[in-house]
Amino acid sequence: YGDVSSGAIWGDALFLTCGYFIIYGFVQAVLGKWNRVEQRAALAAVGISSTGLSICASWGICSAVGLSYGPMHSLIPCLLVGLGIDDMFVLVQSWDNLGDMPGVDLPEKVGQAMRHAGLGITVTSVTDVLVFLIGGTTVLPSLRSYSIFTGVGICFTYFLQITFFLAWFSIDQKRINDKRDGMFCWKRHPNMDLDKEKSILRRSFSKLGKILQHFPIKIAVLLSSLTLVAVSSWGFSNISVELNYVGFLPSDSQLFKWFSWDEELFPKEGELGHIYLGEIDLAQELSKLDNIIDQFEKKGDVIKSVNGWYPEFKKYVNTHFRSADNPIPYSPITEGNFNKLLTQFLFSPNGSRYQNNFKFDGDLKCGEPAPPILVSSIEFSHPKFETGPRGEHIEAMRWVKEKVAKENFPTTTFAMAQAYSRWEIDEVISYELLRNVLLALVMVTITTLLLLADFLTCFMVLLCLIMTLVDVLGLMYFWNMNIDIVAGTNIIISVGLCVDYSAHMAHSFLTKTGSGNERLQQTLTEMGPAVFNGGFSTLLAILMLVNSKSYVFISFFKIFFLMIVIGLFHGLVVLPTALSIICPEPYSHYTKILETKPEHTNGIIVPANGMHKSIDKK
Repeated sequence: YGDVSSGAIWGDALFLTCGYFIIYGFVQAVLGKWNRVEQRAALAAVGISSTGLSICASWGICSAVGLSYGPMHSLIPCLLVGLGIDDMFVLVQSWDNLGDMPGVDLPEKVGQAMRHAGLGITVTSVTDVLVFLIGGTTVLPSLRSYSIFTGVGICFTYFLQITFFLAWFSIDQKRINDKRDGMFCWKRHPNMDLDKEKSILRRSFSKLGKILQHFPIKIAVLLSSLTLVAVSSWGFSNISVELNYVGFLPSDSQLFKWFSWDEELFPKEGELGHIYLGEIDLAQELSKLDNIIDQFEKKGDVIKSVNGWYPEFKKYVNTHFRSADNPIPYSPITEGNFNKLLTQFLFSPNGSRYQNNFKFDGDLKCGEPAPPILVSSIEFSHPKFETGPRGEHIEAMRWVKEKVAKENFPTTTFAMAQAYSRWEIDEVISYELLRNVLLALVMVTITTLLLLADFLTCFMVLLCLIMTLVDVLGLMYFWNMNIDIVAGTNIIISVGLCVDYSAHMAHSFLTKTGSGNERLQQTLTEMGPAVFNGGFSTLLAILMLVNSKSYVFISFFKIFFLMIVIGLFHGLVVLPTALSIICPEPYSHYTKILETKPEHTNGIIVPANGMHKSIDKK
């Protein structure tokens, strides 16, 4: 089973490699322009290679400190490439937004671009790192290692983007200013006019901003987002928590077909379990055994049947060796007498089938007292539980364990079933998913509040993030998905991804002045293309996984597809619309800059507030 499931993951890693080449083509096409001078093929390669350096640094450091590497770690490059490219687009978009600045040298203009892009990149990177480090505190070893690997990789990605990539960007921009060829930098094109036309995507988002300025459109956007949340909330309330271990096998493998046929032709009516008792004087603990059996038999919704040795042993002893006034377990029995009766019972016609429920410190011989008991067990079975949001199987397992623990046997005693290995994972992932998501939301709130420095905007970013999570969890139900360890891991790590879209837009909105509609228009025009390109490039990276036969990759694709699409919807449409209505105050230093730089037009001063004041032309 392990060889087949792991082999499927490693085999389908080829799809991720194909996705990286698709990303490079997309980045090269979007980052520059379609002429010999302004193309940025080399810069795109440098940006993606910086992500490769981050991956090597992350794997090297984490492996050096002893963290394990598993098949799911092959998804880490996809995440880091997506986050790194997102930072690249924000930086280049901030540069393009500056336009022509005559008299300003290149280093100064690069500094101006970083002044606008730096905080946005920092906000998203810090929140991503904190989210993954929270995942590193989980009790699940695979998720802990995966989160720390990714968190360290994000740290290096951020550092290399603001140093390594920025340096190469400055060199590449100097090349463009000198009108040197994008592929053969020694060749110049002095007579070529640089393309000053805005990109198609920038014009498209400008038109989107004009559409969203209409009040009925704003109401429609907000109502549609609330409707989606309502529908998704219903789906979320019905999603089940269950690990389907067969799903980890490729659908075309022989082992998967065997499990499918076995379930179809020989369906199970329940799950078999045992209560195990260590080395103990059973003669003194019969009343506790009797109490457990009695509770099990009365709990029909949790226990289907009890087929342990003790009920038959009690009936055997009370029928043949005890009177009605002196039955066990209510009347005491000595250890020696118990051992003799146990031997007779285990060699009787009705009791011989229970010999395998005992492990003795010696050989059991007919006619002789039973040797000391090292381990004994009592068999029971659960009914077949239907999958659903109630988690009946988890509650049943908890009930059994609590009842056994409540009897307080003087030695190691526990209940175990083969299905408990899956049910315990379901129990843990339910708690860990809730814990990590709540902690991630708290850290995202604190980080965005400190870095954005605006309570109302921070609240709106958090609200968009919560709505995105609810939508994703609800749509998972309609996509026939369960919450298991793989889905839970992907949901936790995608929190940091989907907050990026809203955080970039929120920060850009706070740097704009004017009316709510004017700031909406400027934010979508200047930051919308970069956010869209970052999300779309990540979507391209995972698009090839749709052909995967590995459950890990299929789950990763579905959850990240939902998170990217819905996250972009909330970040690019819902959040700017809401911010244009509530209109939080812009940063004071941006307002002061505009107030100290009035425009002069035919003797009329046009300050930042839009009011006109006539002056003498002299």
